[in-house]
Amino acid sequence: MITVTHRLLTLTHKMKSFIAILAFVAIAAADVSHLQNSEANAQIISQESLVEPEQSQWSFETSNGIAGRESGVLQNAGRAPFLPTTPAPQPIPDYIQRAIAYIAAHPPKPEVAGSRQY
Repeated sequence: MITVTHRLLTLTHKMKSFIAILAFVAIAAADVSHLQNSEANAQIISQESLVEPEQSQWSFETSNGIAGRESGVLQNAGRAPFLPTTPAPQPIPDYIQRAIAYIAAHPPKPEVAGSRQY
C-alpha cells in the first residue's frame, strides 16, 4: 500500500515538473515578432500650426500615412450666449451666509511664531 502511494506521488511530482518545463519551453519558443508595432517608429514628415486671436489651424503628416488637418474661425468674440440650458446661479443657503458673517465678525487671531502646540 505504501509503495503504491509513493509511486503515485512520485508520478504526480514528475508530471508537474514536466508541465512546468514544457511551459517554459513554450514561452521561450513563442514568436513575439508580431508584438513589435511598426507604427511606434513613425516619423513626423510635416507639421504646421497657426494660432491667431481670430483663427487657428494645424496639420501634420507621418511616415506611416497618418495625416490630420483642422482649422477654425472664432465667431461671436467676447459675447457669451445665454441659452435655456445655461445653469442659473443658485441662491446661497442661509447657514452658509450666517457662517460667512460670523467669520467676518470674528477674524482669526494672528499667530506668534513658535507658539503652536501639537
